[in-house]
Amino acid sequence: MKHQPFETWLFETLDLSLSQSKELEEHLSLCNRCSSLATAWNEVEGRMRSTTYATPTPGFGKRWQAHLAQNRRVADQRQLGGIFVSLSFALVLLSLMLGVQLMPLLDSVFPVIVGWFTKVVNVIVHYNLFWDILQAMGSIILEGVPLVLRVTLPFGIAGVLALWIVSLHRLNYQTI
Repeated sequence: MKHQPFETWLFETLDLSLSQSKELEEHLSLCNRCSSLATAWNEVEGRMRSTTYATPTPGFGKRWQAHLAQNRRVADQRQLGGIFVSLSFALVLLSLMLGVQLMPLLDSVFPVIVGWFTKVVNVIVHYNLFWDILQAMGSIILEGVPLVLRVTLPFGIAGVLALWIVSLHRLNYQTI
């Protein structure tokens, strides 16, 4: 027996014409297979209509939105990290390619750079040596100065500086 249009019509009961509905009912009365299929489908459809839907717990929408926002932030950070790594790689590659092109020009510059670097190192070394000499001379000179003079001299200099600052202040705010 042919079952094809009738099996399809079982699931499309709303879209059937009056003649199709009559043909389907006649076939269901004659065919056990299609009638058992119709009974099973009606039972499933009834269960789907009678089932209560689970309601989400309170605050579900807010938690979902927060989770979604967190996932977006993580995806944005990954994308930004990928862009940073790609740009860094491209910059290193570009620098290497440019360096290869400029290598012949650097042959004449390299000795100059080494010379300047040597001079800077010499200045630093000599600065430390100069500072050591100044400290030694200062300690020798201070040993020869009496204690009273070592104490009163800084106070005297501080007093003279204070007088100078006060006089500059008065001259600055004095009207002419």
